[in-house]
Amino acid sequence: MAINKKYIRIGLIAIAAIFAMSAYIGLKVYRYAFGSDIAKTGIAYIPSDVKSMSLGEIFPDSIFKNPRYAHKMWETYNPEGSVRSGYYVIPQGLSLRKTFNILRAGLQTPVKVVLNPVRTIDRLAGMVSRFIEIDSARLYAKLSDPLTAEHYGFTPETFIGMFLPDTYEFYWNVSIDSFLNKMQRQYELFWTQNRRDKAKSLKMSINEILTLASIVDEESNIADDMRLIAGVYLNRLRIGMPLQADPTVRFSVGDFSLKRILKRHTEIISPYNTYLNIGLPPGPICIPSKVAIDAVLNYEKSDYLYFCASDDFSGRHKFARSLREHNRNAAAYQRALNRAGIR
Repeated sequence: MAINKKYIRIGLIAIAAIFAMSAYIGLKVYRYAFGSDIAKTGIAYIPSDVKSMSLGEIFPDSIFKNPRYAHKMWETYNPEGSVRSGYYVIPQGLSLRKTFNILRAGLQTPVKVVLNPVRTIDRLAGMVSRFIEIDSARLYAKLSDPLTAEHYGFTPETFIGMFLPDTYEFYWNVSIDSFLNKMQRQYELFWTQNRRDKAKSLKMSINEILTLASIVDEESNIADDMRLIAGVYLNRLRIGMPLQADPTVRFSVGDFSLKRILKRHTEIISPYNTYLNIGLPPGPICIPSKVAIDAVLNYEKSDYLYFCASDDFSGRHKFARSLREHNRNAAAYQRALNRAGIR
């Protein structure tokens, strides 16, 4: 009988050990499958043309607390190896189960696309492609196609005005058409009835406002100066005086690094050269900023017809009513350029 009790005790101890081991293993499995198994934040870019990827191709092993178990679970949980394309940020502490569900369901993390006031369509394409999957060459081909501009209500010369500088959210694998459609919606949202009414009061189309704003944007980045400069150009337009805007000459030359505009530059034959042509150029010479657009719509009234950069290089400008006064200001600025060794 004593022997039987001894065996019973041993049996109970063995059973308890088995239960303890099972509980431990179960806890580990639960922890890895449903608990916090991401050791540090993981980032993945999964291309649209990839139909299957191993876990090792998606994330480095270093983001997993137990890489071996993660790979085994991935093979079991995702036997076909199929994942949705996109950009994913997996936060530290997320479980494997939730992580894999995100990849399989395509629950992407949006990316921020920053548009700056670039000058040409090819530069726009290059800038956008740094943030999303779309290849810059494909995007440029689409943007430079006259039919694309026409589809959105623009000409090839004015199309760049649809892309307002700002920060936008997209999914990394957004299609070109979806990208363009969203940019058009943002453009329409910006052009409120109030802004449209102000353009109408100036007897100018939205494209003409955008074109003038692009010139103002290239002249200054100081808001109150912008409003005065816009007023000067509007005064010139009203009396049929050439704008003689140096930024349009740089655009005509195609050399945006020019620091001094010389007489030979102003004689270049181009529809964008406002020294030779009266009125506005065919379209914007850069993507105009929202500040510059509003500076034109809310220009400061004056009787100034001239302005030039201040000789103190502050970024501000000196304004003049007469050519004589303007020539004095311009001469002072030229002397300042000479002293600074700017040729």
